[in-house]
Amino acid sequence: MVALAIMVAMNLGYDRCIVRQPGAVSGPANHDGADLRGRVFKGATLDYSSFRGAKLSDADLAWASMAFTDLTGANMRGSQLVGADLHLACLTDADLRGANLDGADLTQACLAGADFRGARLTGARLAMASIDAGTRWPARFDATARGVVFAPDRRSIGANGARGIH
Repeated sequence: MVALAIMVAMNLGYDRCIVRQPGAVSGPANHDGADLRGRVFKGATLDYSSFRGAKLSDADLAWASMAFTDLTGANMRGSQLVGADLHLACLTDADLRGANLDGADLTQACLAGADFRGARLTGARLAMASIDAGTRWPARFDATARGVVFAPDRRSIGANGARGIH
């Protein structure tokens, strides 16, 4: 029922696309370039979806499941991503300035060129996440101590050493 309500809301141009129930399902779907500023996706399942270039600033994605999601170039400034599951997600060139990622799972995510300046990352899991020289971190944040992997060719490096392009 919730999934149907979300699909109807999406057909209305995202103006009423609000997910309030934990565990609500709305993905996988293509949201490339969508204007979703300030929308509520709290606890939603958005795995395998695409948000390339989407405007998600100030969106509430707390506890959302976004595993394997493509967020390349997404504007996520000031978004709430507390406890979000972003493992194996692609956040290449995403703008996460001022976002709250406390307790988020970014394990094996591609973070090449992502901008985390001013973001909160307390308890965020970053093991085997790939970064490049363009990745920006909050002041005094030690990404190396969190287990990130430098991948200058913008390829993610999986746990078994396999490479994937993001």
